[in-house]
Amino acid sequence: MFIEITDRGRVRWLTLNQPGRKNAVPADGWASLESEFAGFEASDQRVLIVTGAGGEFCSGADLGGGRFETESISERVGGMKQVGAAALALHRLTKPTIAAVDGIAAGAGMNLALG
Repeated sequence: MFIEITDRGRVRWLTLNQPGRKNAVPADGWASLESEFAGFEASDQRVLIVTGAGGEFCSGADLGGGRFETESISERVGGMKQVGAAALALHRLTKPTIAAVDGIAAGAGMNLALG
């Protein structure tokens, strides 16, 4: 599973868990992140900490697997809209969020850290 959720008291930890890929976010991971942010907002948890597994935060979008070689421009634009929707969902949270950054934070991973 790409995202691991752990509640410790009133603090929710969201861990990006793809350490073999430096926690790069897979194509379907952006919708999952958006959903997890909404779930946190609706929960009784008071603080969200976003971190990465294996000593790395997030290397951004997972561009492996040759997906971009076969995608159309409209599919690529749709993918970027998902990234934007996840970033906006994080930005719009009304509760405090903390990025526990260790190691790399590049591309969309930097957006998560800055959010």
